[in-house]
Amino acid sequence: MERTDGLVSRLYASLREYLGLQREYMTLGLTEMLTRLLTVVILFVVLFVVFVITLFFGAMVLVSLLRSLTGNDLLAYGLVALLFAAIGVLLYVMRKPWIETPLTNYIANELLKDEDENL
Repeated sequence: MERTDGLVSRLYASLREYLGLQREYMTLGLTEMLTRLLTVVILFVVLFVVFVITLFFGAMVLVSLLRSLTGNDLLAYGLVALLFAAIGVLLYVMRKPWIETPLTNYIANELLKDEDENL
């Protein structure tokens, strides 16, 4: 009887330790996935800001070029605005294959990477 009690208590202690380690493992896995997700989000935000700044200065260069070609400021700004509107419509129409699907695949691949690939 004592032997059974000792065996049960050791089994209970082992099970308790196992569950504690499993919880810690899950917490570390979740922390790693959240860190990866945050890294991807920060990367996209930084790249987006750089892209917007570059786009702004590129638009100013294009307006200057069109102003020298047409001789009219209003026409140059209007043509650039029309170009941006056309690009916006094109991006809206093609948002799924050009933006949503690649972005979803990239984020999913980042989150589901094997731990050995990161080393």
